Amino acid sequence: MRRPGLMLFGSIVAIGLVAVLVAIAVENPPPPPGAGLGERVYYRYCVDCHGQDGRGSWRALLFVIRPGDLTDAARMRADSDEYLRMLIKHGGAPLGKPGMPAFEGTLDDRQIDAVIGYVRGLSRGALPAGDGAVGRTGSREQSPRAEERRPGSALKGRTVARRRATGSRAGSGRGGLVGFSHHAPAVGGAEIVGGHDPLPDAALLEEALGRAVPAAERHQHRDEREGAAGRA
Repeated sequence: MRRPGLMLFGSIVAIGLVAVLVAIAVENPPPPPGAGLGERVYYRYCVDCHGQDGRGSWRALLFVIRPGDLTDAARMRADSDEYLRMLIKHGGAPLGKPGMPAFEGTLDDRQIDAVIGYVRGLSRGALPAGDGAVGRTGSREQSPRAEERRPGSALKGRTVARRRATGSRAGSGRGGLVGFSHHAPAVGGAEIVGGHDPLPDAALLEEALGRAVPAAERHQHRDEREGAAGRA
């Protein structure tokens, strides 16, 4: 009477072992050439469970708890960047999702932010308004520094720039960049919002205009700003 049951149990164990061995033997494809940091992190640590497209890998069919569908735009919009950071860093157990492992000792904050940006791209731009790490989509890294270096990018309308002369944030005493994710790592330098800086320095003007700025022209910019502020 016991033999059929033992045979069935043995068959299940054997099938499970074969599946595990096959999963170990089959290597995931490497990220495409030119992949950004977020994409490289995703292929290295996430593809095993979530699959290349974010819908779940074939290995996930063996899991008791299936990984979430990263292409679900509604779900991704509902999850803030801070929530995703906690989920990746500390794992899903504290958040009621025990199937998600913790990567706190494996990924640093920069890698976590980059892979969050890449994952959001899998859901076709499911980016919560005002809560995205601009320039860190993961597929093509574009840092705030690179954005600031573009000629004419610093003193135009609503563009945000920063001064290197100080290490404080305008109005707050902290480093950072207005307009980027409020969770983004702080960067030293006071900010200029909308081009209203009472004391424009040479480095900022030269960066904004893409050329050297003589002292007379710097004074002219300052006088024009002070005059505009007085009229306002």
